[in-house]
Amino acid sequence: MPTSMAMDQFKGALAHAPIGVLIVDVTGTVAWSNAAAAAMMGSHDPEMLCHSDLEPRLDSRDAVTLRRMLALHFSAAASKRKSHTCRLGLPSGTDAPRRALWTLAPLAEQSGRHAILFLQDAANDPSPARGIPLYFQGELGHLAPSRSRMRPLKGPAFLERLG
Repeated sequence: MPTSMAMDQFKGALAHAPIGVLIVDVTGTVAWSNAAAAAMMGSHDPEMLCHSDLEPRLDSRDAVTLRRMLALHFSAAASKRKSHTCRLGLPSGTDAPRRALWTLAPLAEQSGRHAILFLQDAANDPSPARGIPLYFQGELGHLAPSRSRMRPLKGPAFLERLG
């Protein structure tokens, strides 16, 4: 993954966001995680989640759904990739996993081998529309660096709204 200044700014902006943010590859292996995503996945350290596969952390049905979502996303040409959303479980340590909204969004980078995965715990908010539109409208995706610009589009005021 590129270590450009824009990518570092992107990671820095979302490192302490209240929603989970992962950068994943086509196999679902985590390349980067923020603290919220690590906590949602049952880890206290984002570094421990890096280089690990997400599928073993999910139940079998959710693992298949994630695998299909990744395949659909990465089978499209990099310029044609769109966001995909589904409701999957989070590891809970019990038989009944907590539900979460998982949004896979394109990450414009040179190799095109990574995507952004946003996680929002939906246990206390059964409606996908309540409290979530900001993330589903692609607002956070605009923070990601692209080939045409070196800096994220959104500024500090937007980042303050994230919490």
